[in-house]
Amino acid sequence: MLHLKTLRLSLGAVVLLSTFYLLFVYSNGNAILETTAKPRTKSNATTFKQNSSKDLYSLHITSSEKLKNVNDMENFNIQRTEHSRDLIDRDSLLYSAKQQSQQWIIIVTQEIGESVSHIYKYDTASQPAKLVEKFSSRLDLELVDLSSNLRRSNAGLIRHMEYLLQEIPVEYRDLTPIVIKTNPILRDNGESLEDCATVMESIRDFMEQFPTFIPIKGDGISIIDDLEKVSYKWLGLSFLQRHRAGNNIIIDSTDDSISMAFPMEKDTHQLDKRNFFNYEDLKLFRMANDKFALTQIRNLINSKLLQDAIQSNTIDATRNNSPQDLETPCLPPNAILPNNLVQLPNGKKYSINFIGSKDNNNGEDCKFLIQDLLFSSNSKPFLPQDIAQSKIIPSKLSHQSGDIYLLSNFYKIFQPLLNFSNQPLNGFTLEDVMELTKKVCNNEFMLSHSTDIKDEFYEKLINDSNWCLDLSYHTSLLNKGYGIPLDQKLNVIDTIHDHQIDWALGVSLPLLNPTNWI
Repeated sequence: MLHLKTLRLSLGAVVLLSTFYLLFVYSNGNAILETTAKPRTKSNATTFKQNSSKDLYSLHITSSEKLKNVNDMENFNIQRTEHSRDLIDRDSLLYSAKQQSQQWIIIVTQEIGESVSHIYKYDTASQPAKLVEKFSSRLDLELVDLSSNLRRSNAGLIRHMEYLLQEIPVEYRDLTPIVIKTNPILRDNGESLEDCATVMESIRDFMEQFPTFIPIKGDGISIIDDLEKVSYKWLGLSFLQRHRAGNNIIIDSTDDSISMAFPMEKDTHQLDKRNFFNYEDLKLFRMANDKFALTQIRNLINSKLLQDAIQSNTIDATRNNSPQDLETPCLPPNAILPNNLVQLPNGKKYSINFIGSKDNNNGEDCKFLIQDLLFSSNSKPFLPQDIAQSKIIPSKLSHQSGDIYLLSNFYKIFQPLLNFSNQPLNGFTLEDVMELTKKVCNNEFMLSHSTDIKDEFYEKLINDSNWCLDLSYHTSLLNKGYGIPLDQKLNVIDTIHDHQIDWALGVSLPLLNPTNWI
């Protein structure tokens, strides 16, 4: 009898405990189902804490000093739920993604000294999909910092994750792809590309263990080069034009490279395969050359002027410890650009004060100097061998039927001049810009418009001593380098429908198709 009572008491206890457990699960189940991570408490660690003002979980660092290696996911104390992405099979993921009327896509980019999170919200109920909104957050912190260790790199990621979790609604996070692209190649830090790839792999490991968002396989977390960037800018332009880009050409000038992309022609098959970019049924021809970068060209022209001056004894070759004055046709008359450190091909450096020539023909002289230096048979002694690669382009461009769009530095350099002169940004000719360039280089605008000058134009004219050189170089590049006729209609552009044309937008477009996630 005693054993029977004991058995009944034990069974009653089990039933009672089971009832309490079920009530507990029922009362707390919603929190688990509505979030992608269940928080656990542990002191001096990185944890997820619920934000009472918003129904989401935000990432907080409670003690950054304790994070010796944020690559170790134990520091995050993350408990995955049954909805974690590693438990969802491929077919279910694709099915769920295709049922959404909205698609959120994250592109995290790293430039020199900073990183940016781009969030794109698309309306996928309409066909083709429409870009509804774009959000971004910029940090003065690199994702990959080869001068430091992995801690700082991943600490930057943590800060981006905090922002992303605040912006993207809970119900969309598990179906939000994320791409991370960085281009550390141009940094003068002495590290190899192999080292960069190793750090990128550590970031991939970090993201694959993160309990939300979908890190894209393959090159979704990788180093991006200028050829890829110009390809994605072409895709972004086409998308913003409502997919009517056709045979359009884009030429993109940045401080690091000159790049170009346009749909492939039949006679380009003999070129290196790396020059092509495939996207669905589109094949783009693209090229990029960092030797044509604006900063490189400025140094090259200054070096040529100094070399000629030494040969003509205008500059004392034995005096390189104090500044010397040197006239240049690539500054307006009497303009001064002081204290320039100019390096000769032999490595010797001089401090030079450049002064604008006074013969009032600077516009023509600067143009001829650049064309002779870069685009003539005389250029080889001064340039690396691969700088002449642009000469494969002229025959291609002359047969293109699409519009030519000029981006980035073209916009910064041409737009103030065209606006001031009441020239359209869409449909001006190369000859128009060349004539205006002469006036800038000869200081004619200052003489005839000394009082009534638009602010943006005035600032450029007064404060940018390199404007004459930059204008002369870019017009010469288009005409002599790329073979664009003087009467060719051009378009200088920065945004379409209030959306900036950038390569991150182009990277997001293939991800509208969920089959590209896995």
